[in-house]
Amino acid sequence: MGMSSSYDCFSGPYSRFHKFRTKLAKAAGIQLEKMDGYGGKKVWKYTDPLTTFMLLPDWDGFIDWDDCWLVAKRIEQLLPKLKDAESKEIANDFIKGLMQAHKDRSCVRWG
Repeated sequence: MGMSSSYDCFSGPYSRFHKFRTKLAKAAGIQLEKMDGYGGKKVWKYTDPLTTFMLLPDWDGFIDWDDCWLVAKRIEQLLPKLKDAESKEIANDFIKGLMQAHKDRSCVRWG
């Protein structure tokens, strides 16, 4: 069982998607396990475009077209901080898909 997204941003097991988001959060200096929605109680700050991506459920999410560019640029900023090849590959796929969705004025969906 797994998930896939539009614009080929991601395809694979839910566990792989969660692992990617955990590593992305770490690269952004976010302690995901302390955040609301991930087992903690800390409230999210909406000043980081990554919040849009992190607050969506694994099983049914979407990023509006007008947020796609912001999220892609934020993931792009974090790319050098990702240490493993798998996370970098997923990040690059997300960046490419999000940028195309923004260009097409379409949202990226997964589930």
